[in-house]
Amino acid sequence: MKKVRKIYVKRNYREKKPPLVFTFVRNTCSCMLKNISVYATPKIHLADLIVNNNKTEELYNIHLHGTPTDTINYEVAMAALLDLIDDQANYVDDIADGDLATIILSGFDNTSSDYNYHKSDEVYSNSARREIKVVLTATEHATGYVWQYHDMVSKEDNMWILADCTRKAFYTYKGLTSNTLCAFRHAAIVDNTMTEFSNPVEMVIT
Repeated sequence: MKKVRKIYVKRNYREKKPPLVFTFVRNTCSCMLKNISVYATPKIHLADLIVNNNKTEELYNIHLHGTPTDTINYEVAMAALLDLIDDQANYVDDIADGDLATIILSGFDNTSSDYNYHKSDEVYSNSARREIKVVLTATEHATGYVWQYHDMVSKEDNMWILADCTRKAFYTYKGLTSNTLCAFRHAAIVDNTMTEFSNPVEMVIT
């Protein structure tokens, strides 16, 4: 498996469509707030990022059916929002210093996602109402696992949500929405690099 000298935060949020940018920012802020002990002194206040994200989303919705001035106001706000995200990405890069787990917990994407996935046996089952339990055969030399899910309401590939990072080769997704189709995938962390994600498995939540 190839290695890189250092893992960085991807700036691919600049390539997303506006609605996906807003969702990405909300998910990133949520991840960092859940792990506040790791991200205790951000370069910018997460509250500022949340407020700017909400305001830009409001201006985006206005400009869709508004005047040329409304469009200019939205474009200015989006440029400022992307600059804030860049500042936050730079901050995560600084404190992570190439550590994959720190970047993953921040909610940002990372540059290690192109590694080949070493497929292992996997078992998906309904462990309880609104829960899905995943049990894998441990990947050789793996030091951790990354778990993601997709509620399939949106067919956009970029809507994958980080559920957790664990050291063990099993995980239970909890609090899922009943009677919806969800997809699940995972990757292993080997030698401080992350494998490619597994092929998604779709299940109806009961």
